[in-house]
Amino acid sequence: MNTSHSKWVVAALAVLLLTSGSAEACSVCFNGEGSKEAVTALNSAILLMLGVLACVLGALAAFFVHLARRASQPIPEHVQLAEAVSKEA
Repeated sequence: MNTSHSKWVVAALAVLLLTSGSAEACSVCFNGEGSKEAVTALNSAILLMLGVLACVLGALAAFFVHLARRASQPIPEHVQLAEAVSKEA
């Protein structure tokens, strides 16, 4: 590693270690204190984000399955005919 890069890495680690005490959770997340409505709203938001993530990943997986199935199918006759005509010309 270059010496200038190692200086930046050391500086970044020092900043992270010195400021780690200020990275604490809010009272609702940390120990569950807070209004019942806030806790319910946060739990609902987390579940909604997980649901959206699952839908996006599911759609991505379905797309790749579609591509794999389509790649394994034979070429349609009209495409084969077009390729044959273009080779003759």
